This record gives sequence, C-alpha cells and structure tokens, in this order.
Amino acid sequence: MAVAARSSKLSDLLEDLKARSGVSYEGIGRKIHASKSSAHRYCTGVLVPREFGVIERIGRACGASHAELLRLHDLWASAIASEQDVPAAATVLVEAPRAATGRPALPWKRRGSVVAVCLLVALAPAATPQVADRPVSGHSGPAR
Repeated sequence: MAVAARSSKLSDLLEDLKARSGVSYEGIGRKIHASKSSAHRYCTGVLVPREFGVIERIGRACGASHAELLRLHDLWASAIASEQDVPAAATVLVEAPRAATGRPALPWKRRGSVVAVCLLVALAPAATPQVADRPVSGHSGPAR
C-alpha cells in the first residue's frame, strides 16, 4: 500500500470526526495547543505528526470513542511506518573521499580537533606559570 493511501485513511477518519463534531480547525487547534494551519495539515493528511499524542488530542477534541482512538493509532502507526520505509527524495549518499592510502580522509572538523589537541599538548608546558624563587612574605629565608 502506498504512503499516500495509508495517510489518506488516517486523514479520512480525522475529517469524519471533525465533520461529526462540528469543531472548526481553529477550535481543534486551540484544544490541541497548535495553530489552525497545523490542525488543518494533520486532518487533511498533508502532514503526519511524529508523535501519536497529537492525533489522539485531535480525536479527543472531536469526541472520538475509545474504538475510534484505537483505529486512529493503527492508522497513524501504519502511516509513520510507510513514511520511514520510503527514503527522502533529497537524500543522497556520497562516499567519503579517500586519501592516497586508501583509508577515508578525516573530515575537516575532526582534523581541526586533532590539530588543536596536539597544539595544546605541545604548548602546555610553556604555558605553565613559573614559580619564582622569592621568599614568602614574613620569612627571610629557609628555616634554620
């Protein structure tokens, strides 16, 4: 079953609940603590939320029964699962560049971290404050 068909069944049930309850998208938005636009996107299937709690609150705002809430959960889980099965269109896998040795080259950020640690280790002894050989106030020299 296609992604659109699974989210379509979810949106059909949400739209039926909304129509039956007579609550507007703005009213649903207020009850679920979201904008009117978000409520519209969820109810029409344009967007499927990552958390079921949003769908549950919409169902409760529209007076869904326990059985309808269970059906909403099943449809939501199916829609989420099908979305995760389909890779995003913008996802492109790129192989990491390889050095002459055939090993993957270190990313710039990691190289910078390695260089910074090496500099700290090398310069740490030079940055340590030196203790002067002067007497502590009130003492003129070593105890006799």
